[in-house]
Amino acid sequence: MELTNKPDQFDHEPHARRGASGIQNIQAERGDIEQHLGILRDKILLLGGATEAAVHRAIQSLIERNSELAQQVLDDDKVIDRMEVEIDRMSIEILAELQPAEHDLRFVISVAKITPILERIADHAGSIAEAAKILNNEPLLKNSVNGRDGD
Repeated sequence: MELTNKPDQFDHEPHARRGASGIQNIQAERGDIEQHLGILRDKILLLGGATEAAVHRAIQSLIERNSELAQQVLDDDKVIDRMEVEIDRMSIEILAELQPAEHDLRFVISVAKITPILERIADHAGSIAEAAKILNNEPLLKNSVNGRDGD
């Protein structure tokens, strides 16, 4: 059996023998994952903001009897649905291609779990907007408490 300086299949430190170019590759890979995680973070924040705005506008359309605002909530729900799909796609891409480390992995999984919840909240905002459009076609009820009109 001949002894050589070649790394064998049981080498547990493959990066140690790579030299300067190997370290640069690792740094480039880390930069890639950081960039993707930053984009993913921005997208989930945008989805959260869009969801919050949808709920606010849906309630406002109900209170103010504003059917146009209610329709805007319904139209914007399609955008929120596309945002969810994009975040899902990006999360899967990061998991499959970049194989994030423990901390980053927890972040990506958290995003994957939060995304459908935010989208479902936006769907509820759409339901409120639909109800507002229906109720806005009905006559306004008088303000009364216990059957009395503001005595």
